[in-house]
Amino acid sequence: MALFVGARLADACHGTTPLSSAARSERAGGARQWLGAMTLPANARSAVLQLVDASASNDRGTIATAFERVVSIAAPLLDPPSRAELKQLLAALVAAHHAARVAEPAPRPS
Repeated sequence: MALFVGARLADACHGTTPLSSAARSERAGGARQWLGAMTLPANARSAVLQLVDASASNDRGTIATAFERVVSIAAPLLDPPSRAELKQLLAALVAAHHAARVAEPAPRPS
């Protein structure tokens, strides 16, 4: 369940209609409270909370890195179609991060 929540939060950060930063921040706060009531292995809790926090930011690279960590922890427990779906979302997050970096103006020489 925690993986599903993390994936939904990560998915809301990219695409043609991403959620606003304020909406993502509100969702992250709610997810953080909900996760506090769950029993999870320490490494999974830490990874999901890192993803929850990252999802409230505008840094797609941080979001992709946090999601990749969650996927790597959960992958052995998932069936192949589920792993493929998560890897597809991860690829979309990484692509969005790279696209945002390309769109940034180059630094001006001093």
